[in-house]
Amino acid sequence: MSRFLALDIGSQLVGYAVFEGDPARCSQKGAFSRPQNRAQREILELLEEQEISTLVIGIPLGSDGGYSAQAEDAVQFCRRLSRRCSAELYLVDESFSTQVVSEREELSSASERQKWKRSGALDAEAAVVIGERYLAWKERRDESDKLLYRVIRFLEEEPL
Repeated sequence: MSRFLALDIGSQLVGYAVFEGDPARCSQKGAFSRPQNRAQREILELLEEQEISTLVIGIPLGSDGGYSAQAEDAVQFCRRLSRRCSAELYLVDESFSTQVVSEREELSSASERQKWKRSGALDAEAAVVIGERYLAWKERRDESDKLLYRVIRFLEEEPL
């Protein structure tokens, strides 16, 4: 399997996780600061340096399959990024990815979560969850999967 880059797009930080190998595992993770297009520049550099041809981007869809202001912001980020690179783009429903991280890492208090958020670790780990969801989808390729279905509907309604 070739490398792919999973992204968790937040308002201030973009968490990232590079997956590679067979079976694919996260080999690198972190977070880029988003203001002034810094994250976009860093992502483009990472794609080029590591010869990554697939981008997996988390979109927070609602339970009804629609998207919120946060999802709209992530889609706009995707559109700008897709104009500047030739990577194949996949959108994955990333709903509750930070909650998954909080449970995995046993971040029980608000202060612990804030510490992880400020450091970028929460965003980086959320990108890992997004990458894992993409891998699970690739393994199943089951169109009855609700997460996949939401993404397909989302793409049909609002193509990048």
